[in-house]
Amino acid sequence: MLAILAVVMTAASLACIVITPAWPILASCALFFVLGSTASGWNGAFLAEVARLSERRDISSATGGSLVVVNSGKLVGPIAFANAYAFGGSYALAFTLLAIPAAAGLVCLLAARASVPQVSPGETRA
Repeated sequence: MLAILAVVMTAASLACIVITPAWPILASCALFFVLGSTASGWNGAFLAEVARLSERRDISSATGGSLVVVNSGKLVGPIAFANAYAFGGSYALAFTLLAIPAAAGLVCLLAARASVPQVSPGETRA
């Protein structure tokens, strides 16, 4: 599920490079609806996966630690976005650059999937 969200977020971010003021407002709204939905739709799936892949005794530490890392993006993200706009002079470019962390997240998910023993859905670690 997280990989699907990362793919959709990356694609929506890349689509922002072609957005112009000439776009119909409905098309712009649809694009940003998809981008916003993927940006806010992953949290529950992420925490469920962290908990599912953790040893039972480590679930609270694992979810808490992962939230520290995840929420650091709330500090750095707006600063990076503002700088991308300031240096690039384009909101389209700034939104398109969101594809970089989305793609990096996808790469991390795929690498983790390859290195962590798989646990079936509904199954938890002992």
